[in-house]
Amino acid sequence: MTLESGTRFGAYELISPIGAGGMGEVYRARDSRLGRDVALKILPSGFAASEQFRVRFDREARAIASLNHPQICTIHDVGSQDGRHYLVMELLEGESLAQRLERGPLPVDQVLRYGAQIATALDAAHRKGIIHRDLKPGNIMLTKSGAKLLDFGLAKSSEERGGVIGGLTSLPTQAQPLTEEGTILGTFQYMAPEQLEGTPADARTDIFALGAVLYEMTTARRAFEGKSRTSLIAAIVSAQPAPISEVVPMTPPALDHVVRKCLEKDPDERWQSAHDVASELRWISEAGSQVGVPSALARSRRSKNAVTLALAVVGWLTAFAVAGMFARERAATAPARSVFRSDLVLPAGQGVAGPFLGPITFSPDGERLLFVGSSPRAGNPMQGGVPGELAVHHFGSGARTVLAGTRGAIYPFWSPDGEWIAFFADAKLKKVAASGGPVQVLCDAPQGRGGTWSRKGVIVFAPEIFGPLMKVPDAGGTPVPATEVTSEEWTHRNPHFLPDGEHFLLTASDRGDEINSGIAVASLSDPVIRMLNVAGAQPQHAAGFLFYVRDRNLIAQRFDAGKASVVGTPTPIADRVAASLPRQTAHVSVSPSGVLAYQQGGFSPAQFIWSDRTGRELGAAGEPGNYAGARVSGDGRTATFIRREESGEVSVWMMDLATGNVTRITRNITSPVVLAIPSPSGDRVAVSTLGGASGLKSGTWIQTPSATETPAMLLEHPGFYAVDWSRDGRIIIGQTQETGTGFDIVWVAADAPAKIHRFAATAADEGSGRLSPDGRWLAYSSNETGSHETYISDFPQRKNRWQVTRSGGSQPISWSIDGRELFYGGSGASGAVSIRVRGGTLEIGEPAVIRDTVDAPVVWGDGDRLLVLKRLDSADDEPVRIVRNWKKLLEK
Repeated sequence: MTLESGTRFGAYELISPIGAGGMGEVYRARDSRLGRDVALKILPSGFAASEQFRVRFDREARAIASLNHPQICTIHDVGSQDGRHYLVMELLEGESLAQRLERGPLPVDQVLRYGAQIATALDAAHRKGIIHRDLKPGNIMLTKSGAKLLDFGLAKSSEERGGVIGGLTSLPTQAQPLTEEGTILGTFQYMAPEQLEGTPADARTDIFALGAVLYEMTTARRAFEGKSRTSLIAAIVSAQPAPISEVVPMTPPALDHVVRKCLEKDPDERWQSAHDVASELRWISEAGSQVGVPSALARSRRSKNAVTLALAVVGWLTAFAVAGMFARERAATAPARSVFRSDLVLPAGQGVAGPFLGPITFSPDGERLLFVGSSPRAGNPMQGGVPGELAVHHFGSGARTVLAGTRGAIYPFWSPDGEWIAFFADAKLKKVAASGGPVQVLCDAPQGRGGTWSRKGVIVFAPEIFGPLMKVPDAGGTPVPATEVTSEEWTHRNPHFLPDGEHFLLTASDRGDEINSGIAVASLSDPVIRMLNVAGAQPQHAAGFLFYVRDRNLIAQRFDAGKASVVGTPTPIADRVAASLPRQTAHVSVSPSGVLAYQQGGFSPAQFIWSDRTGRELGAAGEPGNYAGARVSGDGRTATFIRREESGEVSVWMMDLATGNVTRITRNITSPVVLAIPSPSGDRVAVSTLGGASGLKSGTWIQTPSATETPAMLLEHPGFYAVDWSRDGRIIIGQTQETGTGFDIVWVAADAPAKIHRFAATAADEGSGRLSPDGRWLAYSSNETGSHETYISDFPQRKNRWQVTRSGGSQPISWSIDGRELFYGGSGASGAVSIRVRGGTLEIGEPAVIRDTVDAPVVWGDGDRLLVLKRLDSADDEPVRIVRNWKKLLEK
């Protein structure tokens, strides 16, 4: 029975009905606490009569709430009132797939895109041990951001055993559920044979339903039809749908293959994971309509032996699993003249750390992949993280070798014979045998940013963030300059030797506008670089082509290595490659043997959440988005944050913390690095950028909350970043990067910013300065002991100093409004420590962890209320795409 508008369920007021089905009625409702519209689903009253349902409903609601994924509808709340159980979900604007199919089949490109998104969502649920069991077009929403999977009303944990509770939605329009204990669950047209037999469902059951959905998306016909339930069940158990290529002749045969493998009657013959289905669909989308198997080979159901024979004929199409303790890689054999793609999928916690720690890199023979391993503490060392150890993936065996003694390594690279690995750690350039062994120090390198190893026994490397490249014998010694940096250039980095072992490519960045990085060439005998008229970064050469990264796009261009010059026009290979400072370092590698690897990855969606000190979430602030760099004003009323779009656009926003309302502060900022610090009252924002901010030069600008007003230059200095603003508005704390001293803490007067005052400029890295409310003390981070810890000193003289943390509290976050408490983060946790002033000295309490979650660090705290930025996507690493015979992609 439809409820009237205005009916309340707790804090939620019904506005209008959205839809109804066997699993209940859905309404648009208003959340009176947070001032947002939500979808409220009221479950059938018949379910409440079952104690088994009530217990399982509560358990499964908690499990489903853990599915924080961009392609899964988020559950906000759960409750009951007057015997009615309800769910509160994210309100999605768009139409269901069922509604879309009423207008006919979808175009193939949409089938592939939406299908891959649905499969990715299922994979995220399966990794959490949750099986959907009722996947159908009515439970898939098509929104502006893509497909969204919803309605886990029949979901179950993969750990459950035995019977199932009642509940049947056999047709999309059915209005009443059956509540008899032990009935089969799901919608008949999309049920797998084992579901109809009443046997326990697993991930492969959802894969069968996914195949039926893909079939219907492509043809606008259901895969299985019947005039009665009996005939429908018989069709599912014994019949095969007509090949897609017969219904829609222009469909890629490879799509037909993917769908038919989803619809195998025997679960063991299906795809064994939704991730594999997503990878196949993405593969077809990228390769175009010519990939696939001949239609004639797909017209009858194959026995296991027949499938094996067919795969022998078209083996280049089909992936096989290589299972191991440390990795799972889809691989296949390919004809010599065909492009072949496969995905390297590493287990959670054993994947690839972010590209800011250095790119992935192939061994010279292309049989091993080197990378910095992810860890719970991996991250930017200046942002509270510590790199993991070096790891090598062996494609032949699927094994993963972790190199002992390499904790903290960044920017690793291979020797030309593949026997050694060089890397940077502890302000040194080091090397270790690729098979493991003692680590050897080669020379000093305070802040390494890439290297390359010549077959002539010379290593060229970037020892610092700024300055020229250096060279040193591969046995170690005193480095000497390998390039000359002009006054216009800011940094040389990411060198790459050409085949002659004499000349090398490099990235050269302009001091005034880092986004205009370019590719240059130099040689061991001539330090003067020559620009190649190529805008991009991280150059690599293989098989007559130059590879580089620009705007998160991987690009290839013909290259004459003898003349060190580009030929012809650039060709895009992949977009959205995982990159930090997009024109500096990306997860891309091409081996001399001609194997290409790259990792794609978008930005991680996040949500500001209010929390207490026990970790209990009190409510959301604002809407989810791709946020970073959150800072709260001194009065605790507003927060600024950086928002990044998949297109690469960066903008600064301000949020009213009381209402959650947001205001855009800047327009498009194309610079890869930007910080935004609010003034004490939030009426101004100090925006620091390396250039490209709506045409502005590098420096720090003062912007009012109106993005239409022209910002005023505070300090034109490409190495200065504003990190804090005193409560009286008179002083801005900054951070600089300098040759010799690395990261330093400085400050300027807001009314006289031309003079930069140095606060801490030592051989150690200091940063993240946070000024106390009374302006007497500065909390900051330093790695002088070998690991980043938090310290407090007098300000501005720095006469005394107190160490606050001793086990990885690497970044001060904020002072409380009264100055009696300091919040800090690092090592995957956030903590707090009490501060008392007695007679001009400080009494520092015992640091205490207040949140130990990696995905939701504290960004501001005061009293018992904390503001955290919670990541909403899966923590699993994106797969690394392996491409063999990539030259076919470049043929005209």
